[in-house]
Amino acid sequence: MLSYSDEPEVTAQSLVEADWLRTGDIGQLGGSCRLIFTGRFGAGNNSRVFNVSREEFKHVFAQLEGVTLCAVVCSPDGIDYNIATAYVI
Repeated sequence: MLSYSDEPEVTAQSLVEADWLRTGDIGQLGGSCRLIFTGRFGAGNNSRVFNVSREEFKHVFAQLEGVTLCAVVCSPDGIDYNIATAYVI
């Protein structure tokens, strides 16, 4: 990749030394040298005062007693923010 189209600032932030591309993906190295995707930088939910990622919401709900599954989606509120909705089983 040479650059983002018409976005030199984003290009400068994404390309790092030795032509590496910073994607924003977050992960960890698991057993058998497998990469495990756990989230993404910049995937936040701007909700008035806070910028919280869906993964952070899910992490909190998953620690509650009785929760077996959780999904979080963010939807625009029609102004300038997003509303997070959690589906918890």
